[in-house]
Amino acid sequence: MTPAKRRLGTALAMLGTGISLAAGCGRSALLKENVDASQPEDTRHIADAAAPDLAEARRDADARRLDDAASADLAEVRRDADARRPDDVAVADLAERRRDADAGRDLASAEIPSADSSCVPGPHDPRSLALLDDLGSVFGIASFGDRLVVGGLIAQSTDVLPRGRLLSISVEHGERTNYDPEDGIPKDLQAAGLAVVYKPGVPQAYPDDWRFNFTRVVRWDPVTDERLELAQPPSFALADALPLATNAKGDVFWIAVGSGESAIAWWDPKTRKTSLSISAPSIVHVLADEANLYWKGSDETGHVTLTSTPIAGGAKSILYRSSSTSWTGTPEMVGLDDVSLYYKYSDEPEVGIMAMPKQGGSGQTVVPAATPSLPLCIDETHVYWAEEADKNSIRRAAKADGRVELVWSAPDRWIHAMTSDACNVYWIAANPFEVFYRGK
Repeated sequence: MTPAKRRLGTALAMLGTGISLAAGCGRSALLKENVDASQPEDTRHIADAAAPDLAEARRDADARRLDDAASADLAEVRRDADARRPDDVAVADLAERRRDADAGRDLASAEIPSADSSCVPGPHDPRSLALLDDLGSVFGIASFGDRLVVGGLIAQSTDVLPRGRLLSISVEHGERTNYDPEDGIPKDLQAAGLAVVYKPGVPQAYPDDWRFNFTRVVRWDPVTDERLELAQPPSFALADALPLATNAKGDVFWIAVGSGESAIAWWDPKTRKTSLSISAPSIVHVLADEANLYWKGSDETGHVTLTSTPIAGGAKSILYRSSSTSWTGTPEMVGLDDVSLYYKYSDEPEVGIMAMPKQGGSGQTVVPAATPSLPLCIDETHVYWAEEADKNSIRRAAKADGRVELVWSAPDRWIHAMTSDACNVYWIAANPFEVFYRGK
């Protein structure tokens, strides 16, 4: 006990006031008011002497309370910091992984987010995810983790300069974020690792309509809204009517045309540079997985071929070669899975959807008499497609036995685009434009 407290205790005992320091009520001046004026003068002097001591004691108590409060506040701040730290670490970790993925570092020990790594399982029955009544046309859809990205043309009067729109839609909640890119009308969207790629079209006015000039490829990160225009190979131009190809590693491929030849341009996310991967007299379609390219074209003799080659370079494998130089009756590639290349014959719809081993070999019928109008959506057990003769419906067939079941159908709701991830299949129907989805 401090000397001030001992003196104060003595004075209070003498005064018999019943004031308790623990109560802490009132100021030292109140003590003087409680002193009986009839008390001896010496006693009043003791009370007067005790007042400064009381004030000092109160200051000590206040200081301790402040220290206690500060300690409690510090503890609370530390608890809050600890609670936030995992989120901060996760954000920093994601940013670092994005930098690592772009820089091409060895990430064998780190799990890199991909288009499928954070997908959200959907309902068993088809359900509407988002209404797109602000779009006049839809030019593509891509699955990106727990979100969908849609590209299209904003609905407006035809006498106004057309404007494009990119929509990022939450699969879990259905909420959407609009991005109106200034680089053009987004077409042919594809997920590419940690980004989405598309071809921006520049509108050009004609007497009775608008037309779009697609000469560039843009890589867009929906998380950061960062855009990067991918360079075209020297002396080559983008074949604007032909689709892009991507894989989960972030590689981007497109068909480029030069003087008398075609080529496959490759943008490498490791080097962030574009190079020519393949050249041939004619190339009309390209697909890609993590290891190989697959393309349809013609060889030096004019025969139509389906060919594969390692992305990193290596020998070409001829998977198919036509018996004549006619393109009629040749297969059209419609999708890939881990082991097979899927194709169809537009001139022979009764043949249906076929599959051949990626390394080459005989084709096998997967779905007889099916005629898909869009690229297939393929998972481990099923093939999903929209029929050329019935674009109002989505069907799927089991790979094991070809058994077909109807997934969704609606009169006058033409299917414009379709995609999938590890959890769901998604499609966009018209009248009005609307996104639907269903869990696999």
